[in-house]
Amino acid sequence: MKTSPDKQTFLFNLDAFLSASRSVTFVLQTEFSKDARFQEWYDSKQQEMQADPLLRFFRDMRNVTVKEGAAEVTAETHVSKVEIVGVADAGFLRKISADGREEVFHLGSEKVESKTEQPEEIDITKYFFVEKPEEDIITLCSLYLEKLATIVEEAKRIVV
Repeated sequence: MKTSPDKQTFLFNLDAFLSASRSVTFVLQTEFSKDARFQEWYDSKQQEMQADPLLRFFRDMRNVTVKEGAAEVTAETHVSKVEIVGVADAGFLRKISADGREEVFHLGSEKVESKTEQPEEIDITKYFFVEKPEEDIITLCSLYLEKLATIVEEAKRIVV
């Protein structure tokens, strides 16, 4: 899932992610429910997962999106202006902050002129769960996927 400046597209992708990622443990249970080693491991793993704040948060978010509608999110957009300079031995980078302050960084031995007339604007939009505004959604989803991957790897070691 990537960040999209279009909020509707982002919410659609987020809903799909929440639903699909929640299915990981359901599939494990279905696939290995008849294996006593798995069942013993999974019973204790469930308690561990229920105690994990991030896993619990994503379980709850999936339940909200299935039963109540789209997750509540906020968006934060940062706009930067970038000037691209292309030369062989030297160049400079001009950074223009949101407040209009300009910094020039010289690279190499010569100062050169820009090849572009207008700096290019770059928009970066990040979305945040209303319930968890301290970290952006993409970062939280990445952390969640890492935890799910660990659970799957542990399960594979048990049943193989």
